[in-house]
Amino acid sequence: MKDKKSIKKSTLSKALALVVVAAVSVGATYAYLTDKQSVTNTFTVGEVKIEVKEPAWGTTGTTHEIAPGVEVAKDPSVKNTGKNTCYIRVKVNYDQNIFEIPDLNLGTETNKWTFNDKDKYYYYNSKVEKNAETSKLFNKVKMKATVKENGETLKDKLNVIVNAEAVQADGFNSYTEAFNSANTQLAEK
Repeated sequence: MKDKKSIKKSTLSKALALVVVAAVSVGATYAYLTDKQSVTNTFTVGEVKIEVKEPAWGTTGTTHEIAPGVEVAKDPSVKNTGKNTCYIRVKVNYDQNIFEIPDLNLGTETNKWTFNDKDKYYYYNSKVEKNAETSKLFNKVKMKATVKENGETLKDKLNVIVNAEAVQADGFNSYTEAFNSANTQLAEK
């Protein structure tokens, strides 16, 4: 027969073995039930891009003959060809001694455009969605009847230049806020 000491040792050894097996089992189970995950969020930058459209004028770069007192169709609007909704403004540069634009305020009269006397831009009052287009700012230009034809004198003055600019609409509450924030950046372009 075994003595009591040996039985106690054996029982203690068995109990320790059970504790070790239990600890290993819990550890293995714990390791088995753990998880690890990683997520990569990729951002892309949008695109603000515009195109001045003049269907009555024809293709960009074409010329039209004009003479004193003659009107020529010119009907600029601006299309949003980018990916983001934007605000648009337009400045029209021309020699006021040579040309007049009889309906330049067409857009302001229909409440589509607002003229800012300080910076001389016409601001489109609404956001312009992707693939959408502003209304026309005017429909025609006219050479003043008082202009004396002299090819050399007029040569560099016979341009009516329509400059359009756009700023993303996201993050801004109005075209004023958008262009005030972007004026420095637009000046650098």
